[in-house]
Amino acid sequence: MFRWVQLLAEGAEEDMRELARAPPSRGSLDKAWTAEQLYAAIEPYWETHSQIIVAHEARAPDLFLLEDVEEEAQGGAEDGGGGAPLAESGFWKVTQKIMDPAGDLDWVLEGEVDLAASDEEGRAVVRLVEIRQEGVIRAEKTAAAEMPDENDMWAVYEDEAEEEEEEEEAST
Repeated sequence: MFRWVQLLAEGAEEDMRELARAPPSRGSLDKAWTAEQLYAAIEPYWETHSQIIVAHEARAPDLFLLEDVEEEAQGGAEDGGGGAPLAESGFWKVTQKIMDPAGDLDWVLEGEVDLAASDEEGRAVVRLVEIRQEGVIRAEKTAAAEMPDENDMWAVYEDEAEEEEEEEEAST
């Protein structure tokens, strides 16, 4: 996975094409990444950071996470429907934090290790799932629910104005 960080740091067209050759995630097995999609995914990073650190400290163990957690979507009658551990379902979730000069560590590469394919090929088969900023709620999913409309904003303003008037009257 750290090789992917190195490719993003370089950012040249041939680097993006190499990264695009990473196997796609299970959710998109028929749709591999394109270089254009990779550029679009990392572009917001470059708006706030000047470089991606690839020195030895960027390979620190605390910047890499391998999760052996249960998949909520899996689990059938044979196991009581409670979900199967990733190792049993054939996948592990892996996350590599991207080190920036400020040390924010707010961007990650997320992948999944396909255990069956890895066993078959004799090497780790890691699928690229996502390049994302951590702690950011995706706007397309929540913008409508969180944005108050103009009437709500005026109502709050009017309520505050009434409270101020009441406080002034009470103090005189």
